[in-house]
Amino acid sequence: MKGDNSIGEFYSVALTNHRQQADTGTKMIHIGKNTRSTIISKGISAGNPTNSYRGLVKIKKSADGARSYAECDSMLIGEECGAHTFPYIDVQNPTAQVEHEATTSRIGEDQIFYFLQRGIEEENAISMIINGFCKDVFRELPMEFAVEAANLTSGIKLEGKAWADPYWIVRSQDMLSIKNLHARVAESQTPILKGLDLEIKAGEVHAIMGPNGSGKSTLSKVIAGHPSYEVTQGTVTYQGKDLLELEPDERALEGVFLAFQYPIEVPGVSNSSFLRESLNAARRHRNEDELDPLEFDDYVRAKLKTVDMDPKFLDRSVNVGFSGGEKNATKSFRWQCWPMLALLDETDSSLDIDALRIVANGINTLRDEKHAIVMVTHYQRLLNYVEPDFVHVMVNGRIAKSGGRELALELEERGYDWVQGRHERE
Repeated sequence: MKGDNSIGEFYSVALTNHRQQADTGTKMIHIGKNTRSTIISKGISAGNPTNSYRGLVKIKKSADGARSYAECDSMLIGEECGAHTFPYIDVQNPTAQVEHEATTSRIGEDQIFYFLQRGIEEENAISMIINGFCKDVFRELPMEFAVEAANLTSGIKLEGKAWADPYWIVRSQDMLSIKNLHARVAESQTPILKGLDLEIKAGEVHAIMGPNGSGKSTLSKVIAGHPSYEVTQGTVTYQGKDLLELEPDERALEGVFLAFQYPIEVPGVSNSSFLRESLNAARRHRNEDELDPLEFDDYVRAKLKTVDMDPKFLDRSVNVGFSGGEKNATKSFRWQCWPMLALLDETDSSLDIDALRIVANGINTLRDEKHAIVMVTHYQRLLNYVEPDFVHVMVNGRIAKSGGRELALELEERGYDWVQGRHERE
């Protein structure tokens, strides 16, 4: 950049897959006064490759007031890949300002599971995450190049993962039947569920309570198909089919919805894109026509009103920068859209009274003869707004006691010790 006030910009996306190696970079040399340079580099490694970026920013003595900004981000997909950033910065003028940022992130198992649990296939999930990661570059490209770049990122998979095509199941009055369920943590082999039995029919609302470590959240994740847990014994039948034979995205497409206790952040992927892909995946599964952007906009804005959410939520990245109340209101909105069986894992945590009422209103709106709801909670305050048909107390991986709402009131008064003591004696 020789001329005064000249500007240089560099935008790149480098994708390596399998065992490819990439070594990319750029040079920005400032000679004139008040020159400006911007470098935005995105590196993606999937499988077993190595992706390297080398960038030179040089500020000559004559470049008074020069400014340079570089942002070098790397995304890893899989356990065997690598990414490296090598910045070379040579500043010869004290009036210059140079900024260099570098980040490395990984598409993790929980992030992929979050998409699968909304019915979005792994390939589409990875493509959405990558496109969100690269959007700062893609939006600078001419349309024809942006389309080609987006196509380039499709078809990438996590190593060793495969998901089967979804299939139909028969609807029935018996929504969920769990018999003698045993499950453990896959990595440590620690047993969590130890012979749990539970029957849920369509139209029912069940509250599951219990002390910390009793297995409440594990039960929800096992039903949803989280890969961190292994079922070692027992059966789980959902609407007449073996739920344990279905992959996580298949369970979601059949209507099993898990509201995560700690929602996963997905930077760069807007709520609008995420929800539309999830909804249309479910509609394709039911052989229904997909909603185009305008139809989806009408649909989703009507749903937003039920949980009193600002439509600006649609433009924000999934769960990024949300307060605890906003995350729970978001969960409340999402289960409005398409589940048959809603598993709400401590969805009342971190809520003030107003937020609790909004969430409870969302639950009550979903409540009808076609749906079933399972609420995992520590406290009975949510049950002041959503009256359950059944309350179950879990102790040591099993349901120790069941009853109506009065059981929750008794627990509030007496605590869990009396149930634990009774369970141990039995």
